[in-house]
Amino acid sequence: MAGMDEWTRVKWTEAGQVTRLLGWEESAAAEAMRPAEFLAQLRANRRWTPAIAFLAQALPRFEAVTWAVRFVRDSEPAAGPETPEGVALKSALLWLQDPCDERRRTAFAAARAASGAEAMAAMAVFYSGGSVAPANCEPLPAPHHLAGRCAAAAVTLACVRSAHQERAMMAALEAGVRFAHEDPGGPVAP
Repeated sequence: MAGMDEWTRVKWTEAGQVTRLLGWEESAAAEAMRPAEFLAQLRANRRWTPAIAFLAQALPRFEAVTWAVRFVRDSEPAAGPETPEGVALKSALLWLQDPCDERRRTAFAAARAASGAEAMAAMAVFYSGGSVAPANCEPLPAPHHLAGRCAAAAVTLACVRSAHQERAMMAALEAGVRFAHEDPGGPVAP
């Protein structure tokens, strides 16, 4: 098994590749660092929000979206199932079970009616791939970086609504790093 500092699912070889996608000035400093090493530095400096943004962008899109959706699902306080936020979260969870275009577009519609972490998780689903143009139009590929940005927003919003924000951010990062090594599994019940 790979060492815990080796991210087997992340294809980026240098942290600077990811920081450039994020538009950060730290790109030059991060050039020679491995992504796992750069994230460790962010965490050591207690830069939780940038660490979440970096990890969400470093992960492959599906893993970033899965991390966000599962973290929002497990966060407190949970959205009621009949609220627009609960509907958005359920649509994202259903897409994880069957990542087809119909469910991706359903998640988009639900996200537009909702707000907060659940809406951003559903938006991450929409931007995970496929066309962002209406179904009857010429395909327009989803910009690669938007799934990670929406996933980071979902995770961050779930953390800031917690009574223990810093602890929630540390837990979110622990959960996300597991996706960098391998899929942590677990049920994806709606």
